[in-house]
Amino acid sequence: MQMSDQELLQSISTMMDEKLDARFGQVDTRFERMEARFEQVDTRLDNMVTKDYLDERLYTLENDLLREIDTVQEKANSHFARVERRIDRLETTVNTIKLESDSIPILMKSFADLRDRVKVLERIS
Repeated sequence: MQMSDQELLQSISTMMDEKLDARFGQVDTRFERMEARFEQVDTRLDNMVTKDYLDERLYTLENDLLREIDTVQEKANSHFARVERRIDRLETTVNTIKLESDSIPILMKSFADLRDRVKVLERIS
């Protein structure tokens, strides 16, 4: 069973085609797997937080915190202003009471002096 040169060449060519097709099939499969991995990497990169995004979020957070601190500061200042007004009114009241309490003995003494003078005048008349 000898093959002719033509048949032998045809057989070798067919065998080489089959081997090459098998190899190309493996390469295509590997290429498809690599493409899938690249797509996963692209998706992960798209979903990654960037420095610009972090900077923007940090800037927003800082501004929100500063606004809240300002609000608390304004409320505290308002409260302290009310307390200061109350303290001023209390000081005024205390000073008035002190003046009145200092005046009472003087008035009492003046009244006693006047009464004594009236008694003296009543005796004379």
